[in-house]
Amino acid sequence: LIQEIWSRWKQSSSGALSQALQLAAANEFGGHHRLTAEEVEGAKQTADEFGGMGRLQAYVRAQWEVTQTVMNKSGHDQVEVYRGLMLPGQEVNGTSHEYVGSTGEPIQPTNMRVVDNPPKPGQKVVQFEFAGDKFAVELGANETPEQAMMRRLARGAASGMGKSYGRDVYTKLPALQLQRAGAQSTTSTRQVANDWNGVGIRPEDPTRVVLRIAAPATSILSLPVFGQNAQSEHELVLMGTNDRWYWDAWRTTAPGFGSHPRPRVRKADTHPLVLDLQALDRGQPHWLSDTDFTGVQARAQRQVGRRARRVLKWEEEEHPRNPQGEFTKAGSRGAAIMQHLKDQHPLVAKNYSRSSGTEIGSVAAHTADVLRDWPNQISSKELAGISRRWGSDVGKLMDTTLALHDIGKPDALAEGNKYNSMHTVKILHDVLAKEGFSPKDVALATELINHDLIGRFMIQAGEWGELKGDERTARAHEIADLIRQKAEKVGMDVADFATLQLAFYHTDSGAYPYVRRNFMREDAHGKVSMKRAEWLAPLIALTARKRAIDCQYGRVLRVCR
Repeated sequence: LIQEIWSRWKQSSSGALSQALQLAAANEFGGHHRLTAEEVEGAKQTADEFGGMGRLQAYVRAQWEVTQTVMNKSGHDQVEVYRGLMLPGQEVNGTSHEYVGSTGEPIQPTNMRVVDNPPKPGQKVVQFEFAGDKFAVELGANETPEQAMMRRLARGAASGMGKSYGRDVYTKLPALQLQRAGAQSTTSTRQVANDWNGVGIRPEDPTRVVLRIAAPATSILSLPVFGQNAQSEHELVLMGTNDRWYWDAWRTTAPGFGSHPRPRVRKADTHPLVLDLQALDRGQPHWLSDTDFTGVQARAQRQVGRRARRVLKWEEEEHPRNPQGEFTKAGSRGAAIMQHLKDQHPLVAKNYSRSSGTEIGSVAAHTADVLRDWPNQISSKELAGISRRWGSDVGKLMDTTLALHDIGKPDALAEGNKYNSMHTVKILHDVLAKEGFSPKDVALATELINHDLIGRFMIQAGEWGELKGDERTARAHEIADLIRQKAEKVGMDVADFATLQLAFYHTDSGAYPYVRRNFMREDAHGKVSMKRAEWLAPLIALTARKRAIDCQYGRVLRVCR
């Protein structure tokens, strides 16, 4: 029965057995369902084929009780999840919009006016001012002036008609009414919802709306940890219980919970956007990728290996089971390192809680993501070889260094220069020394993080950057020479230093969802690299170790050990 329920649920949440599951959940817990009388009758008949509605309700109760045990052991009393929906553009356009930046700050341009564009007869241009700068953008077809302004201000926008605001811009839909179904799929991974393009019957002028939901643990029926849900999408199934949920809705993409306040329901001041999850499921039978539809399934299946390693952050990875099989609250190695540094160094604890100036939110949130992905970027075998040649435990050094790599960034942001690493280096020196690392190790850590040569180069070499063709190639060689000089300065093998430098750069960059989604690729093991890796060819070449003679055994080796 259990296998059949979840097999059919992953195919379609509007199928007969899936609707029977929703009805059972609503009946057992006195919750909501929005099934029609005909659907209720069909659900009951289907339940009879599997032993009756009573048996189904008994399973729902048992599944819920196990879920509550897991949540209790994890120390979490709520979950923060997302849901992607495809709605008719006309409905979305008819509701109110609010615009906020990457840290939740309101974006309110001034002096907006729509004028003719002389070079293009019939074309309109929106002119406006924001943050002391003047902007202009062509008005697109079926686009409001406000939407054109936000498109112009968005991160990565063309800067030919003025400066780029250089931040993510999110569009909030505050006039929202959410009508819950008996059970609904959600995901713990924001990118899954933000990339959703719909399956089944797509509406006219399909427009993505992404829900953020903060729900209590008592609303959760099933978690990815049970292995029954769509693992590649980190699916949680929430029941339509009478628990208090908090939610908000965003056009196209939603921000993370870390960078924006917890969602709250707001009373509609314009035509409300009504989201009936039961009705939406009838047209788009399952919003996740494990369906019989083309395109979406094929793309999602290619990503199964990439995402299967991630479920909920508090599950096996960050809260491993103890010998008794119980979830612990100790957290992963990265979380343990961060907790130790917070406990021992008050300034670290203070700066962890401050804003990183990005969509991620706090310095701690970004640091945790970096430490989580670091093992995917460089293997323990590689680190062991580098440690052997260096003469100390480089793996341990890198763990602590990564935990501190942005620790001074809030002070740099306060000064108006996020590239100023002076504040981070000062704290890094103090903490590493107190943690017992040698001056040699401190010097290595410093040279790895006291710059952003690669990151700034990739921005300058990008579509809107000033480096093109031969100039881009020449600058890449210059940076490779600077990396070589850094290795020589600390006395480390150039290939080893370059390997650490590139691994650090890719891990740090990949921890930003926008960068990871738009400029990076990820292999089946979670290792990321830049899509335009050829721009980094001179640096990548530094990581190649030359053929050499092993002095102990006198054999020619591909890698000098």
